[in-house]
Amino acid sequence: MKLWIHWCNAIWLLRPACARLRTFLWFATCVAGLTVRTDLLGVTSIVRAILVAVLQIKMRPGGAAGKKHHAAN
Repeated sequence: MKLWIHWCNAIWLLRPACARLRTFLWFATCVAGLTVRTDLLGVTSIVRAILVAVLQIKMRPGGAAGKKHHAAN
């Protein structure tokens, strides 16, 4: 987790490069996809890497899916 904090701090230094926050967040999302991808099959590998990372977080105990489940009970 500490590595991601350092990663976020480094990316945030690039914030002035984007006039709008939304543009910066899309940029950060793309860089995150480039960071975590394991294959070099083009843009689809970036999208797949982001999707896998999000699904792993949601499926983790205490993740987003777990919180919804507990709230329903």
